[in-house]
Amino acid sequence: MRLNHETMLEFRVLQESDENSGSVISLNQQTGEAYHRVVSTDDLQNTYRVSTPQMEIEATGTAFISAVDAQIGKSRALALQHALRLKKSNQELDLPEGNIAEADINVEEILVEEIDKQILDTSWIKQNKELDKQAGHDLGV
Repeated sequence: MRLNHETMLEFRVLQESDENSGSVISLNQQTGEAYHRVVSTDDLQNTYRVSTPQMEIEATGTAFISAVDAQIGKSRALALQHALRLKKSNQELDLPEGNIAEADINVEEILVEEIDKQILDTSWIKQNKELDKQAGHDLGV
């Protein structure tokens, strides 16, 4: 995980895997942007979860960005490689690779659209993708 400036994240749960279940990592993000790289390491189903004030983002093996703007009450998830599972109130959906989801504290449903190429051209995202490339990871979009 790599954090952009002014990002506040806290670890809520860290559960080691055992013979019956995979590891669980649960984070709470209050503000800012975080670049996440989740790598599966064994045959068990590992869970990596980021909770924001507006939605919950879950990944099992992927690269994605979570972003929270606390001032306007919105959270975003960008699926850069593979799909994400999103939850808000009574809504659950899979966010396919190459899509962005936005959850607003004042709107019931999660809005989904394709990631605009201009977003992918920001220096922070480019820097993270370059670091992943150097580490030998698949980059997705």
